[in-house]
Amino acid sequence: MLRGSLSQRPVAADRAPASSARCVALAARSVKSVAPTRRSLVENLVNAPRAGPVGSYSGEWDKLSVEEIDEWQDRGPKTPLLDTVNYPVHIKNFNLDQLKQLCKELRSDIVHTVSRTGGHLSSSLGVVELTVALHYVFNTPEDKIIWDVGHQAYGHKILTGRRKGMSTIRQTNGLSGFTKREESEYDPFGAGHSSTSISAALGVPSDAV
Repeated sequence: MLRGSLSQRPVAADRAPASSARCVALAARSVKSVAPTRRSLVENLVNAPRAGPVGSYSGEWDKLSVEEIDEWQDRGPKTPLLDTVNYPVHIKNFNLDQLKQLCKELRSDIVHTVSRTGGHLSSSLGVVELTVALHYVFNTPEDKIIWDVGHQAYGHKILTGRRKGMSTIRQTNGLSGFTKREESEYDPFGAGHSSTSISAALGVPSDAV
């Protein structure tokens, strides 16, 4: 997680988000260079109440018919905004309401994926807003985001060109359940064990931070 507010330079930190899914972020640019309006928008996003998944246990589930539940389980949730996002560059012009809706749809997509493939659910759900905020503010993959362990990187994978492959996550010859350098240029570090991200972040060349 980023230490301090978004007005400070992000550094490797040992603080855990509310979900207990720990992440360490190393960004190659100072957040001080981010326009005040964008910084305020991101602060509102990460501090807002967590948006539940679309049509699941967010309070909408009990309103669905049996047919709608079956369709949700078979085809997945409706994610019209997420469907327009293939890479982080596609969210750069979103407003706060759109970012909140994106978080809601991203949670839905993660829930649906894990319900079919298995995997680490709560850790990824716990950092959805953080994931969206990081990719909204920073210019990945030029700016480096290093996740600790990697259990919480499902949303990161979806936003970085790997959504279509999520049905293969943790499967033979499928996507890794962790970040993996061979898998994407958006994964600068191959995580898998707790706390290794700190030394990895410190080892990034000084000209990249």
